[in-house]
Amino acid sequence: MVCRARNPQVLSSCQGLLLSCGFAVMIAGCGDVLGNTPLAAVEPPLGLASPREGDAPEIPVQRLVRQLLEQQRARTAPPEAIPLKAAGVMGAEAVQVMDGGIQVSAQEGKPWVQFPVSLDARRCNTLRVTIQADAGNSWGVDWISDRKPEFLAGPLLTAPLFAEAQPHTYTLTLDPFGEERWAGAIRALRLWPLDIPGRALITEVQLLYTPPRGPRRVFIENQTLEAVAGTQAPWRVRVPEGGVFEAALGMKPAEHSDGARFVVTLETAEATAVVLAEEHILPYAGAGEDWRRIRADLAPYAGKDVTLHLTVESGASSTGDLPFWGDPIVYSMAQGPRPTPVILISLDTLRADHLSSYGYPRETTPFLDAFAKEAVLFEQCVTPESWTLNAHVSIMTGVHPRTHGVTANSNLSETFPTLGQTLSDAGYLAGAFTGHGTWVAPWRGVGYGFDVFNLPPLIDGRYRYRNIFDTKKTALEWVKNHAAAPILLFLHSYDVHSKPAEPAYKLPYEIREAADFFHFSAEVRAPALTRPGLPEFHGRTFIDAHNNGQLQATPEETEYLRRLYADGIRVLDREVHGFLEELKTLNLYEDALIIVTSDHGEGFNEHGTFDHINMYEENARVPLLIKFPQAQHSGARIKTLVELQDIFPTVLDTLGLPIPASVEGRSLLALLQGKPGGQKLAFGQREQYRTLRQPPWKLVDNVRAGQFQLFNLEENPLEKNDVWSNEKATGERLQGILEEFYAPRVEGGWTITLSGGEAPLTVELTGVVDGGFLFATLLEPDAWYWENVDTLERSADTATFRAKAMLRRDDVDVVRFLPAAPGAVVHLRVKGSAPVALRKPGAPLESTQEQTLLLDPSDEAFSGIFEQVSSSGPLVEISYAVPEHAGAATRPLTEAERAEVEALGYLHE
Repeated sequence: MVCRARNPQVLSSCQGLLLSCGFAVMIAGCGDVLGNTPLAAVEPPLGLASPREGDAPEIPVQRLVRQLLEQQRARTAPPEAIPLKAAGVMGAEAVQVMDGGIQVSAQEGKPWVQFPVSLDARRCNTLRVTIQADAGNSWGVDWISDRKPEFLAGPLLTAPLFAEAQPHTYTLTLDPFGEERWAGAIRALRLWPLDIPGRALITEVQLLYTPPRGPRRVFIENQTLEAVAGTQAPWRVRVPEGGVFEAALGMKPAEHSDGARFVVTLETAEATAVVLAEEHILPYAGAGEDWRRIRADLAPYAGKDVTLHLTVESGASSTGDLPFWGDPIVYSMAQGPRPTPVILISLDTLRADHLSSYGYPRETTPFLDAFAKEAVLFEQCVTPESWTLNAHVSIMTGVHPRTHGVTANSNLSETFPTLGQTLSDAGYLAGAFTGHGTWVAPWRGVGYGFDVFNLPPLIDGRYRYRNIFDTKKTALEWVKNHAAAPILLFLHSYDVHSKPAEPAYKLPYEIREAADFFHFSAEVRAPALTRPGLPEFHGRTFIDAHNNGQLQATPEETEYLRRLYADGIRVLDREVHGFLEELKTLNLYEDALIIVTSDHGEGFNEHGTFDHINMYEENARVPLLIKFPQAQHSGARIKTLVELQDIFPTVLDTLGLPIPASVEGRSLLALLQGKPGGQKLAFGQREQYRTLRQPPWKLVDNVRAGQFQLFNLEENPLEKNDVWSNEKATGERLQGILEEFYAPRVEGGWTITLSGGEAPLTVELTGVVDGGFLFATLLEPDAWYWENVDTLERSADTATFRAKAMLRRDDVDVVRFLPAAPGAVVHLRVKGSAPVALRKPGAPLESTQEQTLLLDPSDEAFSGIFEQVSSSGPLVEISYAVPEHAGAATRPLTEAERAEVEALGYLHE
């Protein structure tokens, strides 16, 4: 790149924002008056705190986003009240602004209250409001900014409302997942205290700053990057040998924006400032390039401390501008010794016993068989859960799903060290490229620490399957651009997963892009896969019909589906081979640590179902091939039981990095080095199935059926001969271990236990959680014995849940939920069809039929252990335990994504 001399941009002076009403509220604690000042003016410089001191060690990769995150985590700011007397009120027939608050009365329409402000959106991210309303179901907030010039220029942020005689304090996050409009200079806030005609009293409006738990991750089209918005504070870096500056430029879709110019300027103490890069970017419009990559050579400045200015200049107007710097980094491309490249390949839904190297009679994997001779083959590797999301989170964290706690409603906590974060902190560049985006998505926690996380392109609002050819091509482009740097690559394929019912997929297992896909299946006559009276099957609808009891697959149909699956494996094998050959041309293969595995297998009616909805061996046992650097331990076959959780510590041990204390897996290097280890236990789960493996035994607990099965896998690897009745002592011993592992723990969050009395009654719970919840579940131990009338519904914004339980004699139901924000309060309404006894730990019983409670985790009344009480009537018990880890509430699935998930058989997650 040619560098041109240019004076560094001078930051303009601060100017107050005076609204048309003639006054403004200055929020000093949350941020300075912003005016036309670039946003960087309110941030201190980042990076080097002082000039070079002695022989300071060179930092392999310097990341602006991570440095800014540390600054944000260290920042504190007291809550700042917005003066209520500054409000303007419209849409109400009667308004009274008093010392005690704002009284609003409206007989028609929706009243709103407007507050003029002048603040930097980055300095305040939470709104706290106290409202007493006699009507309505929700309240909301909107704003005007230099990015958003008018109210309602986007969806209104809303939160549930309790309409009753007492006031409630509500907290609303202003930059929730995917919300990029809270940005720039905020000029006015508009508050709707109730959504229908009625009366409301507003007694407090505050703006707060809540330190982030992780970096901002910005998603444009199909790529998620750690990113920062707008003009940045000066960034001081020390340039390494062969130094390179790299970033991605992107703008969120916007209706009014005319684009912006991104400028990167470099300053040194001795030389004139130079422009390293400048690009004009238009908002992403749904086609074409999503992020534009830029790179600048810093080699002439090697060994120097320099200052980088990352500025964004609006076009004719800043209206609608949502500009982001994606993962700005400085790293070395110098030739010479480098850390071991790490390549992790996950072939989704690949069962071990269908690889020819694992004994399958058809030659499905000739290339992986050859790779196995240079690698170590682990014959007995099992997954902790036969579900894509949780299995991959366990790979990335080294812990069991019982520990990481990820659900369909909650993401991984930022407190868990992950493979991506650990290696990026050690100086690696990390890239991930996946074949499907619903579960293996960056916001779920799988992508924590990755510099780039690339999903399949959006089609009709959802992430359809992307074939191995396209995923491999995109991944190789990234590898080639960073081949001289230490890299971690995560390559995920979805090709042998059953396909949804789409016009493009006639068959459930098909890689239609492969010209020679039909191989083993071409050796037999294809069955029609139809039934009289049922519609024509497409994709996996035949599988679903079998699993739902609408039909019984014949042996011929089952064999044909198995051959189609084998055909897919054959294609995958060839493409993985091609990828590894490309690594050889880049001189990465010999030195690399290469891992080939899967998240779970696939059933073909061995135990009554297709798909992977149980934990028998066809679903639980997965391949694991590890090629160590310079082919160490090549050709070894390990019979010892291992787990997917062992991958993370094995990678760290191979690289000589410390293994975090949170990791539950073990490094497999000990097995290869002949070091003694304790007897291995492996726990598994999937829907109603829980399993324990202690070689040679495997215990299967079908919780819903109340049935245990025991298998000796050495004598009966296909799990056809249940010896529970003959080996009762062994079975009961393993049962005790299993039940201890899965016993209810004093887990973090709120627990509400509902116990029935003599007469049946219904109890309804409505919970409004400030800042949303990570998960809300209804546990029904007796649901399979009774007609299931108990329900729990979650709002789309994960702020409200509503549970309804029919309590009979001796019936017990449990509602558990965990707020997303530490210390968040919960408004809980308890309503019974008859009076119930309500209590907290150590507190006396009180009788109520309908009551609203404020659940505050800091209130010691909710902590402790319940003492035994004598109560023949219905009982509601509420307790709280501090969580060890707190994740983040995931964004709700769109209708299109939910349809995709259901089409793939994930109906109960």
